[in-house]
Amino acid sequence: MASSGKGHSLIKESKQNGNGNSSKRSILKNSNDIKCSGSYYTPAIVNYQCNELDEKGSYFNRIIRPCAAEFVAVFLSIFIGKVMEEELVLHITTSNTERIILQAFTDSVVVLAMLMAFQTVHLNPVITLAEFFALTTAWPMCCAMVIAQMVASVTAIASFAMIRLDNLELQMPTVHNIAMDRVGIMYHLILSQFIGTLLVIVTHLLVTGRTGSGLTALARPKESPLSVVAAVFVSSLLCLLNSTVGWNPLLAFALASYGSIDCNFGPLQMQGVFWIGPCLASLSACFLYRLLFAGKEFRLIKCTTWNESDHL
Repeated sequence: MASSGKGHSLIKESKQNGNGNSSKRSILKNSNDIKCSGSYYTPAIVNYQCNELDEKGSYFNRIIRPCAAEFVAVFLSIFIGKVMEEELVLHITTSNTERIILQAFTDSVVVLAMLMAFQTVHLNPVITLAEFFALTTAWPMCCAMVIAQMVASVTAIASFAMIRLDNLELQMPTVHNIAMDRVGIMYHLILSQFIGTLLVIVTHLLVTGRTGSGLTALARPKESPLSVVAAVFVSSLLCLLNSTVGWNPLLAFALASYGSIDCNFGPLQMQGVFWIGPCLASLSACFLYRLLFAGKEFRLIKCTTWNESDHL
C-alpha cells in the first residue's frame, strides 16, 4: 500500500511538472510569436521606405540629371569654343586656315569629352530633333533638352562677355564673302552645313541606342563615339570655311540673342541661314536611319507611335 501511495504521488508530481513545462512552453511559444511578429513588420516598413527612396532616385536619374548634364555640356562647349576662338585670333594672325583647323579640332575634342563624361548629351538641337523622329529619345525629354540647350548657350555667351578684358562688342555670326555673290554664297553655306550635319547625325544615330522606357527614354552610346567626333571635326571645318559659326547653330542663336539685349534684332532675324542646312540634314539623316539601319521595332515599314505602356 505504501508503494502504491508513492507511485500515485510520483504520478501527480510528473503530471504537475508536465503541466508546468507545457505552460512554460506555451508562454515561450507566445513570446516567440510576439518576437516573430515584431520582426515581421519591421522589415516591411524598411522596404517600403527604401522603395520610396528608390523611386525618387529614379526620377532624379531619369529626368533631372540628363537635363542638368545637357545644360553643363552645352555651356562648356560654347564657352570653351569662344575662348579658344579669341585666343587663336590673338596668337595666330597670319594664317586664317590654321585658325579654322585648330578651331574645328577644339570643337571635336570638346564633343569627345562631353560624350565620354555625360553619355546622354546631344549638344545640338538638330541632333535632338533627329533623336525625336528616330524614336530613340522620348518627346518630353527632347523638349526639356532643347530648352536646356538654348538657356545654356545664352548663359555661356553672357559669361564669356563678362570675363573679357576688353570692352569690344562680340562679333555677330557672319558669312564669308557674302557681298560678292549673296545668293551663291548662301547656297554654298547651306550645302556645306547639310553635308557636315548629315554626317554627324548619321554617325550619332548609329552608335547610340534607346535605353529606358516610357516618357523618359534616352539615347545612350552603345559603341565608341569616336566616329561622331570625327564627323564633328569635318562638319565644323566645312562650316567655318564659309562662316564664323561651326558645326553647332546654337552659337549663332546665342550670339544673336545676347546682341538683342541692346535692341539689335538684325542678327536674330537672320538666323534662318544657319538653321536651314542643319534642320534639313537632321530630317534626311533620320529618314535614312529609319529606312535602312534602325531596329525592327523602329523601321519605317513598321512605324508605330509610342506604346500604351509608355509612362513615367
